[in-house]
Amino acid sequence: MGGSKSTERRAGQRARAALTERERQEKSLAAAARVTALCAWKEAQAVLCYVPFETELSTWPLLERALEEKKALYCPAVLGEGRMAFYRIHATQELVPGFRGILEPSGTGECWTPKEGPALMLVPGSAFDRRGRRIGYGGGYYDRFLGSLPLRERPFLTGLCFSCQLFPRLAVQPHDMRMDLVITERGGMEDDRFDSDGKTGEGGRL
Repeated sequence: MGGSKSTERRAGQRARAALTERERQEKSLAAAARVTALCAWKEAQAVLCYVPFETELSTWPLLERALEEKKALYCPAVLGEGRMAFYRIHATQELVPGFRGILEPSGTGECWTPKEGPALMLVPGSAFDRRGRRIGYGGGYYDRFLGSLPLRERPFLTGLCFSCQLFPRLAVQPHDMRMDLVITERGGMEDDRFDSDGKTGEGGRL
């Protein structure tokens, strides 16, 4: 897009908000089907998944599917300014209103660690681009959480968004985590993540 992060953040959120409720439901289901077809999903012993809020792409089908498949399911809970952790849940009914009214685990359960085995993380955002760059909501929660993990211990990072939130290139900073894959209702974006020097940015793993 070529604009500032704040401009791009607003553009992604406006595009998402312009979808009708029916469109969001249909597109969310289509994206969920693409996620569960991934090798990363099939191989994952643990799934770290956001709980949808307002107009975000809905992960309810994925939360239920993970539980049905007996995967260890972890959802984020805010611990304080800029800090979060992922706690295991065994039913979606365990989620309670938390930070800004977003449903989250109570924080008393098992906390995810990289020792859990192969893991897939589903990441929300305001905007993504075709090279895995992400603009979140400005709090830096995911960037700090992922930045605290050694590269080899990070889950397979999959950004989830509607296709209207996907842009050719975003204005990000070095500390902004790169996704390994971005999924929309139309498909996945991973092959076009290379910079001109052939290297992936921070967070990218090929």
